[in-house]
Amino acid sequence: MHARTKAVESPRREAMRIAGEKVHGDRVLEVRFPYTGEVVATVPKATVEDVRRAFRIAREYKPTLTRYERYKILMRAGDIIAKRRDEISRLITLESGLCLKDSTYEVGRASEVLLFAAT
Repeated sequence: MHARTKAVESPRREAMRIAGEKVHGDRVLEVRFPYTGEVVATVPKATVEDVRRAFRIAREYKPTLTRYERYKILMRAGDIIAKRRDEISRLITLESGLCLKDSTYEVGRASEVLLFAAT
């Protein structure tokens, strides 16, 4: 990606997740492409209550998954990452400025780590 090339058509608007629930907020943080300063995405800025809620839910959580269920989740996550490699690599490049070759490697590595952890 050339520094003079527009990085995105319009910024992505991401949500944070608390206990699997997508949470948007009024306040956002801008994610900028390091080489041009262009806004490539926005993410919600958590409130104190968001943080307290997330910690409360995490503290009260009692795991119930079997080994087999954890295996299936890790295998599926690794597979999803592998199938979305190009999309995820581009997002990493836009967020970090890492070259596409290196971000593609990192995405492949993340997928492999999940698949390895499953076995």
